[in-house]
Amino acid sequence: MSIRDSSAALPSLELWLLDLDGIADAARMAIGELGISDVLPPATGPERHRRRTAHVALRALLLQRLDTAIAVHPFAPHPHGKPAIPGATLELSLSHSGAHALIALSRNDPVGADLEAPRAMPMSEARREAVERAGVLVGDGTPLSGDTGDARALAAWVRLEAAAKATGEGIGRLLTRLGVRPGRPPVEAPTAGSLPFVRDLGLPGGLVGAVALDGDATALRSGAPTVLAFTVEQFARAAVCR
Repeated sequence: MSIRDSSAALPSLELWLLDLDGIADAARMAIGELGISDVLPPATGPERHRRRTAHVALRALLLQRLDTAIAVHPFAPHPHGKPAIPGATLELSLSHSGAHALIALSRNDPVGADLEAPRAMPMSEARREAVERAGVLVGDGTPLSGDTGDARALAAWVRLEAAAKATGEGIGRLLTRLGVRPGRPPVEAPTAGSLPFVRDLGLPGGLVGAVALDGDATALRSGAPTVLAFTVEQFARAAVCR
């Protein structure tokens, strides 16, 4: 496997925010040019069309970074839903929320990213406290943002989802490990074991996002990374790479 771009031109971590409705028409037109129609599932209904758009955009980014045969290869199945490309050392994570998606690409460490639009978080007070405590723990002690209980719980949940994707264990196992599941004692930082490094993301439109790296995490330790807006020009650039 070879990387198309020089290592100097590729950051170790890339984050892309997608307006799925805004790029939908361009994505649909690009499918044939990108040579990925055989690996895309049919789309019916608005939500599936948005997921398909995100999938096309992800392939466009991969075609600019990987050999074509690898970039268009079907994703390998994973029990917890995190996509992987056989033969590629590039780690990736994709999260959807309504009309938006977040893509994370990492060259050095396993990565997890999560995205949510503002929403209610109905749960008991005890459950909320446990989720928030675990969110602070995986956030290396960083306080949760938000002026309401729902906002803080959502900020915690996004951190936890990103961490679970980075480790590949899935949210259920991570919650159990951190004592969020019923009947499990709270886990304190000294006994938490190995956890990914998680950063909150500053996103527009009230969106809540986080990214996690499981490993050295140098790309996150100096501060929150820049999130780039995915534009339709990426489809044309990817087509040229074929």
